[in-house]
Amino acid sequence: MCQFEELRDLGKARYSAKALLASDVAPATARTMVMVAHIQSGTSAPPGIHAGSESIKRLQAMLSQVSAASVAFRGRVHRAMLTPGKIAKAAAMNVVIRALIFCTREELPGKQLARSRKALPGLARTVGCATMKIASIVGARPEFVQAAVVSQTLRERHEEILIHTGQHYDDLMSDVFFRELALPSPDVNLAIGSMGLTTQLARAVERLARVFCEVDPDIVIVRGDTNSTLAGALAARQNGYALAHIEAGMRSFDRTMPEEVNRVISDHIADWLFVTGPEAAKNLRAEGIICRVHNVGDVMYDTFLRVSRDVLPTYAARAFPETYYLLTIHRQENTQNRERLERLIGAFSGAPHPVVFPVHPRTRARIDEWDIAIPPTMLVSEPLSYLDMLVAESGARVVFTDSGGVQREAYYTGRPCVTLRESTEWGNTIDAGWNHLVGSDPSLIHGFLANPPGVPRERPQLFGDGSAARKIADILDSPEARDVIDSWAVHRRTVLL
Repeated sequence: MCQFEELRDLGKARYSAKALLASDVAPATARTMVMVAHIQSGTSAPPGIHAGSESIKRLQAMLSQVSAASVAFRGRVHRAMLTPGKIAKAAAMNVVIRALIFCTREELPGKQLARSRKALPGLARTVGCATMKIASIVGARPEFVQAAVVSQTLRERHEEILIHTGQHYDDLMSDVFFRELALPSPDVNLAIGSMGLTTQLARAVERLARVFCEVDPDIVIVRGDTNSTLAGALAARQNGYALAHIEAGMRSFDRTMPEEVNRVISDHIADWLFVTGPEAAKNLRAEGIICRVHNVGDVMYDTFLRVSRDVLPTYAARAFPETYYLLTIHRQENTQNRERLERLIGAFSGAPHPVVFPVHPRTRARIDEWDIAIPPTMLVSEPLSYLDMLVAESGARVVFTDSGGVQREAYYTGRPCVTLRESTEWGNTIDAGWNHLVGSDPSLIHGFLANPPGVPRERPQLFGDGSAARKIADILDSPEARDVIDSWAVHRRTVLL
């Protein structure tokens, strides 16, 4: 305990009582904070640390950037410091930077705080480490769209490990989104591929667990309701990692849908639930989840606004007919039953205008397997890229879909939507008059083809103001979030091992 006594004598640092709870943590944390305190007080380097070393010089420069005279240091437990005998320079620096961020957030006034917070991630990269390590899970189209703006925001502050499960794996369903949205290439690709839902989930959980043990992230982020979502959530929770769920709380109230099962389980085991609006928060309250819920808005809307402003004005999109309907079908409820899929496709045979139909690989396989006839009114194509899809949605007379993401994009672009399902998790778009449920009833579909739904006079702001990604990053940067991270780190060391 002599190092802690020296720390108190110098009077230049505060440390968390949590550090005293585990004997293998305290000496490592104390050693780092003693090094900081020595530099802060202008004394010589502590024993075992060379005064002229590169790490000391970098730390001195870092401290001067954050107005050392006004910062009281706060030692905090860090995952990298929990392994005895492996106190690396980068790990020590990481603890220091974390302490700085906590203190600047709490104690520096106004503009000085903003400057310090902006400078710290860059300083972290300078010393070869990051303030946090975040594992982000993606695997399917909506997750790529959601990850675009979230990854950009997180990487301004932290180290992100982007893990692609390979649930969607060909160019038109995966690679093109990375190119168009300027997403960084995945750090890990599990190459799960297409298979039965249960087998796909089991394989993804197994491989993700292995990756988490190698990467050892502070936080795992999952999003939406895909198999990749549930796999990431289960692998994180079973191996003791803090878990955040983006687009939490959505409910169709149909437990026969795999997506509903995925989102419900993920919500109930997550540490942070980021919801798109008050309806989702209400759903969670009804299930007894209250304290971990944050209404941040929709990150897909963030991406839409950015792309609409910066990319679409100069984008050379493919040509579409002057007047047309847009159709997408891919959900299991519509593709696993031959009669239902035939009924849906056949309902568009009498359409008064062309029906643009970009076909999902799963739907294409069923059409070929069952030899389903395609009406002459349909313009069948391969799946559209994200940008082409936005252009198609914005120009369509009506959007017919069973996709949750496309329902929202129709709302973003101000186009009426008809949903080919018995229920939807996006009931707020129905309440606003922009979306209509028809299931697979041909007569209802015919009605909307002949008499397209009118455009409501108002389009309420259902999905936030375009700042969801920043709000998520701020919450994950908070002292409360660090406490969650630290508690899971202790759990891994004291319970799971």
